[in-house]
Amino acid sequence: MLDVNSPKGQESLEHELRAVQLWQHHYSDYTYVHTPKTGAALVDAVIVDNDTNVVAVVEQKSRNMSLEQLHKWDTEWLVTYAKIEAGRQTAAALGVPFIGFLYLIPDDLLITKQLSNAKGEWTCDFRTALTETQETINGGKIVRENAYIDLTEAKHIRQG
Repeated sequence: MLDVNSPKGQESLEHELRAVQLWQHHYSDYTYVHTPKTGAALVDAVIVDNDTNVVAVVEQKSRNMSLEQLHKWDTEWLVTYAKIEAGRQTAAALGVPFIGFLYLIPDDLLITKQLSNAKGEWTCDFRTALTETQETINGGKIVRENAYIDLTEAKHIRQG
C-alpha cells in the first residue's frame, strides 16, 4: 500500500492541500498541479502559468512544528537529500526553477524557498549529514543522507 493511502498519508495530503490553498491565495495567476498520488513520483508538483507553461517544480512537506520550534532548529528544514537532488534534476530538465514548500501546521504558515534555478544550479544554502530519521509517514527508522536547508531568507505566506 502506498503511504498516501494510509490514514496518516491522507492527513498529510490534507495539509498539502491547505499549503496549496495558502499559496494559491497569493499567486492566483498560477496553478499548482499535483503529480499522481497513485504511484511514486520524483517531485510533488509542477506550477503552471495561465498559458499552461510549466514555470517551476515543487517539493512540498508539512511539519507539525511551529515557526518558533523551527527557529530552535537553526531555521533549517530537514528533507531527504535524494528528494531535493531529484527535484533539482527534474526542474533543470524542464528548464525551470525548483522550489521548496514547507507548511508549518500549527501556525498555518507556508514557507517557500527557491532551491535551484532553471539551469539546475543550487540557489540556497544547505548542509548534508547522515542522520537517522523516520523512514516514511507511517513510521520506521532509517539512516540516510539528509539536507538541512537554511530558511532564514525564505518567503512566509499566510492567509491574510
